Amino acid sequence: MTQETKRTTGAELLKIQPDWAQAIIVAQWHENESDAMTDYFNHKTTREVVLAWSRHTRDLFPEMRTAAARFEPTAHLGPKMGDFSVSVNLANDFMSGGTACWAGDRSPWHRETLGSDANFSTREEAEAWIAQAPELRPMNDGQNGENVVRFEYRITEQSVEHREKWSMGHGYYLKHGYTHSTGWAVKKSGFWLLGSRRDQTIEEIVTVQPAESARSRTSFSAVEIAYNADQKGVELRFPTRPSEDVRDRLKAQGWQWSRFSGCWYTRDTSEARVFAEAIVAELRVQ
Repeated sequence: MTQETKRTTGAELLKIQPDWAQAIIVAQWHENESDAMTDYFNHKTTREVVLAWSRHTRDLFPEMRTAAARFEPTAHLGPKMGDFSVSVNLANDFMSGGTACWAGDRSPWHRETLGSDANFSTREEAEAWIAQAPELRPMNDGQNGENVVRFEYRITEQSVEHREKWSMGHGYYLKHGYTHSTGWAVKKSGFWLLGSRRDQTIEEIVTVQPAESARSRTSFSAVEIAYNADQKGVELRFPTRPSEDVRDRLKAQGWQWSRFSGCWYTRDTSEARVFAEAIVAELRVQ
């Protein structure tokens, strides 16, 4: 599958809005305009891309991540992706010139040795980097021969799923960094966004698929949710076998496969309903 962007306007996008769509998922390029000296914190949006139409208005990160994966500049915000960094930390407590240093603190001797090369989008990439990284040799802090300092590599994850539903917050969105940092953000928006950009340039993702991929998309659009009142359960039926990733996520949430009924099922709860609707929404935008 390949993607390209089509330059259009908010008014033109409103004309092609599907009847079933209730919201859109967009990618925005933010440029930081903050000035700490004047206590001013803000950013401006210089590029906007419509990634997908949504059938509902709920802020579901799985749906946003699936849409983010369709656009190469935001693929680092897709499913199973994150913000992982490797640091060198102290492995033991020690005293240095009367100052106590504790295990787990960042090493003051290795601040410049990692740089931007130690930032990754998956934990597996970070672990692979550590596996081939130079050995961290113990050292003496220079005070006496017995004060040996040991080091270790550590992986730290900073969530890309931001939840800011409070006054002056920016809602739910995916982004590396923080609210006003420079970079791509992915979020859900109402059609008011297109209305406010009626005469402004907005880009739309155009998906080009081979015939076999189109058939897969059609079959996945027929995923059904059923609520079994007699058994007090929720059921998901797929027209074809779901991917290994979807099956793993179902199992992790406590869903079970019924060969007799031909469905995945679990106890009917509000959490189960939201999860099921998120799975269906993801497959529909693929």
